[in-house]
Amino acid sequence: YDLEQLDKISIGTKITELSHSQVQSLMGSSGSIKGFNIWIPSKDRVDLDYNIVKRFSVEKELPMKYSKIHYILGEIDVIWMRKNKISGLFEIEHTTPIYSGLLRFNDIYLSVSEVNKFGIIASNTRKDKFVREINRPTFTNSQLVDKVSFMEYGDVFLWHNRLFNKL
Repeated sequence: YDLEQLDKISIGTKITELSHSQVQSLMGSSGSIKGFNIWIPSKDRVDLDYNIVKRFSVEKELPMKYSKIHYILGEIDVIWMRKNKISGLFEIEHTTPIYSGLLRFNDIYLSVSEVNKFGIIASNTRKDKFVREINRPTFTNSQLVDKVSFMEYGDVFLWHNRLFNKL
């Protein structure tokens, strides 16, 4: 898909055809539009889809202040930062288990209390699974349950379009 084709999809249409890389591209672009510095794992950068988003810059390294958890942060699909401080973390759970992203979030939340915006992005068919997983005792006891939102692919696309069209 290119941006013009995606733009023709009407509101309410389930956009399940988007790839992991396309959703990653949309989230990186949305964060960039909002003024955040963007970090995406180096192994994923070559697959970003600049046919559907305007090219944005990606940080080469994570801030040193988080060095103790770089090995966890390095697996997060999209990180938004401002002034070397993490502002938001997003996991795109296209086919991987939702709990794996939640476990990474929980480790980060317990290690860096300043981070309080987390998003799981998946197809709407996985929302029930997200609700079951986020309500597990480990996530309710840590209070991560109050910090994580579920975002559906179509909503991410429409949100990006609204942000992009405001430029």
